[in-house]
Amino acid sequence: MRKIVPLALASAIMTACTGTGDPGSSSSNDVTSSSSSQATQSSTAAISSSSAPTTPSSTATSSSAPSTGGNLYTDFVPDALKGAERYEAMIYDGFACSTCHGADANGTTPIDYQGLSAQEMFTIIKDEMPTQVGLPEECVGQCAADITAYLKGLNGGEPQGKVSCDTTKPLGYSPQALRLLTLDEYQNSIEDLLGITTDYRSKIVIDSERGGFPNNSATPVDDSRAGKYWSVAEAIANEAIENGQPFACTGGCSDKFVEELLPRIFRRPITEAERLQYFEIFGSSAPEEGLQLAIIAALTSPQFLYRSELGQKVSDILSTEPMSYYRPDPSSQMQVAIGNQGDDGFSRIQYYLDNNGAPRYTWTGNDIVSFQIRASQINGSYPSIIMKTGNKEYPVEVTSDRPQNIRISIKDAAPGDGYIGFQTSSDQVYISTITFGAAKLYTPSRGDEEKMKLADPDSYVLDPFEYASFLSYTLTGSAPDDILWNAASNDGLHYEDQIRAQVERLIDTPRGRQRIGEMASYWFDTYKITGSLWDRDSALFPNYTPEVRESMAEEVRQLFQEIVYQDRPFESFYGGDFTVLNKALSDYYGIASGSSGNNDWKVVENLEERGGVLTSGAFMTLHALPEKTRPIIRAVRVREQMLCQHILPPPLLIEDREELKNRVNSEFEQGGMTTREYNEGITDARSCDGCHKYQINPLFGMEDFDQAGQWRDTEKGYGGVQTLDVDIAGILYGTQSPDDTDSIPFAGAKGLSKVVATLPGASECLIEKGFRFISGMPLNKKGVDAVATEQALTDEQASDFACAADKARTAYTAEGSSAKAAITALVMQDLLRYRKAN
Repeated sequence: MRKIVPLALASAIMTACTGTGDPGSSSSNDVTSSSSSQATQSSTAAISSSSAPTTPSSTATSSSAPSTGGNLYTDFVPDALKGAERYEAMIYDGFACSTCHGADANGTTPIDYQGLSAQEMFTIIKDEMPTQVGLPEECVGQCAADITAYLKGLNGGEPQGKVSCDTTKPLGYSPQALRLLTLDEYQNSIEDLLGITTDYRSKIVIDSERGGFPNNSATPVDDSRAGKYWSVAEAIANEAIENGQPFACTGGCSDKFVEELLPRIFRRPITEAERLQYFEIFGSSAPEEGLQLAIIAALTSPQFLYRSELGQKVSDILSTEPMSYYRPDPSSQMQVAIGNQGDDGFSRIQYYLDNNGAPRYTWTGNDIVSFQIRASQINGSYPSIIMKTGNKEYPVEVTSDRPQNIRISIKDAAPGDGYIGFQTSSDQVYISTITFGAAKLYTPSRGDEEKMKLADPDSYVLDPFEYASFLSYTLTGSAPDDILWNAASNDGLHYEDQIRAQVERLIDTPRGRQRIGEMASYWFDTYKITGSLWDRDSALFPNYTPEVRESMAEEVRQLFQEIVYQDRPFESFYGGDFTVLNKALSDYYGIASGSSGNNDWKVVENLEERGGVLTSGAFMTLHALPEKTRPIIRAVRVREQMLCQHILPPPLLIEDREELKNRVNSEFEQGGMTTREYNEGITDARSCDGCHKYQINPLFGMEDFDQAGQWRDTEKGYGGVQTLDVDIAGILYGTQSPDDTDSIPFAGAKGLSKVVATLPGASECLIEKGFRFISGMPLNKKGVDAVATEQALTDEQASDFACAADKARTAYTAEGSSAKAAITALVMQDLLRYRKAN
């Protein structure tokens, strides 16, 4: 297969395309190449097909910020996680910050981390610390900023202060973005657009993550990833052609691909330059090979690989008058096919032919006739074509071998003039279905002008096709379907009632239900359970099969879908006495479900040991080792994933930790110590108390589930000889934040589930995780993913996002603790359509 054209395209586009445009440009679509300043060809084109987008300047992170200098806390991008490490690091001769101030800043010299402002604390650290060892100014600049961020985050506080919703502001904004498709989005798109059935996700580089969810908004397309996209596109094209997908190429496939399919792949109308470019691919190849090359070129283009969320500048939209034109009135339209159409939808016109036998159109005196026509040159010129109706003639000019869109205004035809006919000078003229309709003046809508007038002068708004893509990928994980595409094409995505109708419809589609399940799967990491890290000894766990593990992962998806689509209160996702099982999992758990097979999922009620996501086999197995459970990790995941309470990483006291392990291991290896007792032993030190005394170890009461997700009341000691009773008594301290003094006792994992279900933090966490899943961004400053070097939120962003959270809370409560209502309210936020340069 020849690769010249696609390779040329690939070389032009396969660069890191993560920029958000020039904030100072007149349009958000001015994305340019590093070697060319050529702007896009159309206001609808997020990325030009003929130029590669630039790689943006790197997102500011603590690693790129200066390590010294700067007298203001705001001069730096603080990293609280690095700050925690620095706080515990030995600065000089065994001294660390925590030596005097304590692991939780409440030591012999406590720190007023709530009373001091971030700037005050930053100044003290950089100018005076550490005084004990006589090394002032040892920790300055970035070091001081990181430790300040860590200290301000203690006791549930937020670095740089908590920001609330500004209710006086009419609109909120989120950052412009170009988001590389995730693996799921890529796979779903090729399935829906091209009819592909093979799963190609494992052939592409894995996704980046932010906040625990797949997110490629800052992922560069390097040579390795570009090569994989190219190889996968070739395989997809081969599969498509072999199976006659997306259509059989028996004639006219260039027209069908370019005019119908390519806009759907690009998720917007194509430009004239793109139209000619892809016709050129077909023009230099046999039809089937042309289709193959065109599919490869399209699937390796940035228009397909990236979701454009750049928008158009609001001030430009409001200052430009839309161009009105006449088009057939949909209410009076009639379509007529002349002759026998081929697979491409065209029929040949004889030297003179009318459409006798077709339904008669009744002329109104002001009508539009539209169709496509194509013809080939004869002796160097195109044939003459005349359309006739009554006694009137209308010349039709053909200037290309490719289909041309023809629109003829007929103002003087009488109702009785009846049919139209065509007279040609060649028998090689082909015409599509003809559309008749009364001429109606149409003025394209600018959108919700009243809302746009409230927007800031420097803001952007996603155009209908960008917004359709945002809604579709957010709610279905795939490209816009026909209904959403038509809405974007016909002013159907401007106003709240239109948008709400699409949001509610998309959530209820099969892809929407799948997407809701995936939200829970990524939220709790349970999709990972099929990986090799969670293999188990088949001699000890003979029923723990790949089939069971796949079912464990699916159980969490099914359970969340049950909550969302059956309008169960969200609290029952944790505290309910039910789950959803197939036959494999019913047999593994020893629970009768009535399921007849592994695709037959049944809701099982009135369970004793199980019920809710915490007691699911996937959650319990995921947070365990092959030989024993991991009580510490289970406790941390309950706080972080279910209550969105951040638990700081352990202090860097390696010698202290190793000494504890050595002391406990000898007793553990005698076989008389439970896993809980072992973990309590290795954390029995003052340096561990900051987290383990109240936040973690009291949650060890989840030991009634083993490392393969099975319920138990005993466990085998080390060596497998002694049978030991498991201790399932527990206390959840910190019902509002990790450090508050409230506490609730519980017994076993199911008991803890019931407790979690009663806490306000559970619903708050739904909103926080939901916003992350929908927008790709943290809901608040403490949710910034420092590990992924995510850019910190500005105060304006934090305030706008707080408004979104308030609206989601209101919807959640009004609908009776409805997860679906909260998710819908988050998707509907104006700030996800209105953007600013970041």
